[in-house]
Amino acid sequence: MNLYLQEIKQNLRSLAIWIVCIVGLFAFSMAMFPTFSLNPKMLNDLMKAFPKELLDAFGMSSADFSKPLDYMAYMFQYILIAVGAQSILLGSSIVSREEADGTIEFLYAKPVTRTYIMTSKLLAGLTLMVLLNAVFLGASLAVLNIVSTGVDTGTVALLCLTMLLVQLMFFSAGLIVSMLPRRARRFTSVSLGILFATYFLGIMSSVSESLGGLRYVSPLKYFDPPQVVHTGALEPVYLVIVAVFVIGSVAGSYALYRRRDLSV
Repeated sequence: MNLYLQEIKQNLRSLAIWIVCIVGLFAFSMAMFPTFSLNPKMLNDLMKAFPKELLDAFGMSSADFSKPLDYMAYMFQYILIAVGAQSILLGSSIVSREEADGTIEFLYAKPVTRTYIMTSKLLAGLTLMVLLNAVFLGASLAVLNIVSTGVDTGTVALLCLTMLLVQLMFFSAGLIVSMLPRRARRFTSVSLGILFATYFLGIMSSVSESLGGLRYVSPLKYFDPPQVVHTGALEPVYLVIVAVFVIGSVAGSYALYRRRDLSV
């Protein structure tokens, strides 16, 4: 079987579980929107009791929970954490799975180069991420149209574009993790450690202006959902960072994989 299709098939069940969980989380959170929209003044007054730094850290300072896209933008940051986890775990496992399972001999037996193996796995990973993103886009539009009317499809699509960029960042980070001289069973803890470390660094960057530079190492903060909803644009500097990191990580992974001593 074509290696690309084989990778897709092996990861479909896991992807389906992630999709159900992520879409379910979004649907559950949006189901509460009608309740919040009925009395927005009470909620806004409640938020005024919290320090501005805390509201900034969790993306609530500029949110108007009576508007569906503002409410979605607030909830979207937690969707990004889940998507980031899926992406970095996929990146850290898709190249090293055969070594972890002890089935690398099957790849050795095929008349293919390491470049072909790496390319097939990367394309499979990209396909899986795009599939998750597309399903979430469709599901989110369906949910939004149930709980509200006149939803701006373009803004929702832009949010999903930021999701794809975050997916690419963490998938690339996972690739680098999989190239480390560590046992495959430790990749999960290292990958999730990176995800949550960047998340907390992002929170710190919002709490204090003196720590604002930490945002550059927190992909979850590159495209702040409330800001994206209000401005309808993405900051060019972070687009450049994403492009440089992804290209550098993929190129580095190719180079490391060609020289890697694979365990049989």
